[in-house]
Amino acid sequence: MCFNEVLFWSWITIFIFLCLTSSIHTETNRIPAPQNVSMNSTNMNHFLLWSPVIVLNMEVKYTVEFQGEFERSTTPHIWVTMCESINVTSCNMMDFAANIDYNIRVRAELHNSTSEWTFIKQLFNLQNTHLTDPSVTVTPDGNALIATFDPLQIPFPNESIVKYMLYYWKSNGNSSVHSKTLTSIQYSERVQDDEEGVEYCFRGQTYVEIINCASNYSTVVCAIMPKTSFFWIVGSVIMVICLFTAFFALFSFSSLIRRICLLIKHSCCPQIEIPDALIIDFLPTERQLQNGQRNDVCETVYILTPNVF
Repeated sequence: MCFNEVLFWSWITIFIFLCLTSSIHTETNRIPAPQNVSMNSTNMNHFLLWSPVIVLNMEVKYTVEFQGEFERSTTPHIWVTMCESINVTSCNMMDFAANIDYNIRVRAELHNSTSEWTFIKQLFNLQNTHLTDPSVTVTPDGNALIATFDPLQIPFPNESIVKYMLYYWKSNGNSSVHSKTLTSIQYSERVQDDEEGVEYCFRGQTYVEIINCASNYSTVVCAIMPKTSFFWIVGSVIMVICLFTAFFALFSFSSLIRRICLLIKHSCCPQIEIPDALIIDFLPTERQLQNGQRNDVCETVYILTPNVF
């Protein structure tokens, strides 16, 4: 009886020891979780960043998942994979299109071992993106000024959601501020004034409609309205005269070529009138049709009847 009891407790001790050893071994083989996880979002380009997990002579891969408001409220156990088994420490979160709060997590992977999930410190919203200050350049064009925006580089296929707000005014201080809304398709504006030598000032602002956010104003750029130069007028007149002369010369040359071709054709292949007799003998049907008549061609047939004696 004592022997059986000793054997029973021996087996219990071995089992507990094996369980503890397996647990310690598993915890020892688990790789560290990524640290310093953060979102970097500029001009609607969203990237999740983290510090690399270092394992000696081993390539560590990473998986990134996220949850939207619907998943967090109805199915918290469901996560959407954004980047799977990548070997870089950044993930492009360009699929974020709705203006909602997102929860994001990342983990490290090494063969069959995985780390714990590391979550971002606070939920991410598209309104957290940083819109850089726009750049506006002003160039003279004849007797006008053209203000042009440096287009915003965003990942959306429909760039019409980005608006460029242009403000311009006369620098004399007595003029009202004019505004113009431009799009990514047409992000330049031509400003013209009959009063020459007036200085205009320009500044711009970027507005993203989907998040209802605007950037800071750009640096004010001023330029003087160019004067209508005498040489510019003379050059324009000369250009018009040259175009008219070129058109007239081309028309005259084409007419001359046409006349030469007709002369060569009549010289090599003169037209000779065919006598009417030939037309009647050889082309009766055509001749009759030209006269508007249709006659059948017939021949006289003589029928001979035998005499009956």
